[in-house]
Amino acid sequence: MLKADRFQKLLTLLKANVTIRSTEIMEKIPVSNMTVRRDLDKRER
Repeated sequence: MLKADRFQKLLTLLKANVTIRSTEIMEKIPVSNMTVRRDLDKRER
């Protein structure tokens, strides 16, 4: 999955869920926990 596609899917998940665990994101987007955390960190900036 391309970085841009992954980030878009992450944004969609965040908009659809008030709270979501990184493990739930990992189930929906096939990436590692570290990748999820990095993407979330980039989103905060």
